[in-house]
Amino acid sequence: MASGSSETKTRGQGAAGAAWLLGSGLGWLLHRLIGLPDLVGSLVGITPAKRLRLKVVVLRDSDNRPLATTSEIEALVEAATTALHEAANVRLEPAIGNEGYVEQVADPTPAYVLDPKCNWGGFQHNFTEVGRWYRDHSNDYTSRGGVVMFIVQDVQGKSGCFTGLVDFGYIDPGAVRDPMGRPAQGARQLTLAHELGHGCDLLHRKDPTNLMTPGSEERTATLTRWQRAVLRTSRHVRYR
Repeated sequence: MASGSSETKTRGQGAAGAAWLLGSGLGWLLHRLIGLPDLVGSLVGITPAKRLRLKVVVLRDSDNRPLATTSEIEALVEAATTALHEAANVRLEPAIGNEGYVEQVADPTPAYVLDPKCNWGGFQHNFTEVGRWYRDHSNDYTSRGGVVMFIVQDVQGKSGCFTGLVDFGYIDPGAVRDPMGRPAQGARQLTLAHELGHGCDLLHRKDPTNLMTPGSEERTATLTRWQRAVLRTSRHVRYR
């Protein structure tokens, strides 16, 4: 009986994840079609100010300790704010206007969500209890048009991840501080901005100075004209 109940729950989670992704995909396509004039305008240099609403949610590790301090995350947000403004005239704002950028989760975090996968494994999370947990805990912010970055214990094989069609991503302590425990600086400090770029449909690049180059110690806030246009016309980036 327990096995049957478990299978039913698993199928239900898979169906809910598929329905959610279908709705998200249709919304993405509609927004891209509506945004074509804005895309062309950005390509020719018409780039009035736009905004991206953000919430960073700090989870607790397996010992129930917060995975980052508020001040550490605020430093990453400041670096991302500068980078996106310089590269695309997009300013970050708190997901909810009268709140700050950072939420420190008070309750223990379930072990099964602390070490999410990326790429194909991360996409598969959408059909499991992992994806459902993250959707449920980001909905208060994403329903208002924002994106959520979770500070997790470990992004398997990476220091950050933001897969397609979802409204949330992850970074781990490797993006928050260096191996000596010092606050992130330089290219490492731009990991949050890099993952927000993925959330806004940007792919990896090979130019070592480009914001979207993975693992480069030469990473800067540089975007190409095409990248700038794609980011500015993402469904997460708005005029108001």
